[in-house]
Amino acid sequence: MNYPSYTQPDPFEATTCVVYAIELDKSVLQDPKFKEKNPNYINGKTCVYIGMTSLDVGERYTQHLSGINSSRIAKHWGRGIISDLVTPRKPTLRRWAIKQERSTARQLRASGYGVWQA
Repeated sequence: MNYPSYTQPDPFEATTCVVYAIELDKSVLQDPKFKEKNPNYINGKTCVYIGMTSLDVGERYTQHLSGINSSRIAKHWGRGIISDLVTPRKPTLRRWAIKQERSTARQLRASGYGVWQA
């Protein structure tokens, strides 16, 4: 008799995450890689780092500044959490948060913001 196989759920995938934004200092525009990723940046618009985390957003921001699992961009140019550019959502499964992170970055870039996405 054949029984259906059972696989353990991936605990990494089951983690819930939220998308967040960190405001970046405008001097990030001097970084060649940042500039390359933002060819349609409109002068005067905010520059942001978009990420996702399973941690408290404030705790994750502190990690960036401390260099713990940090983005070079967020660590060097991060100025604070900015909440008005990210639609507040309840924590969601990691696979959906990844899609939200990409979508948020794409929408902001299309609107002329300077965006660095993890």
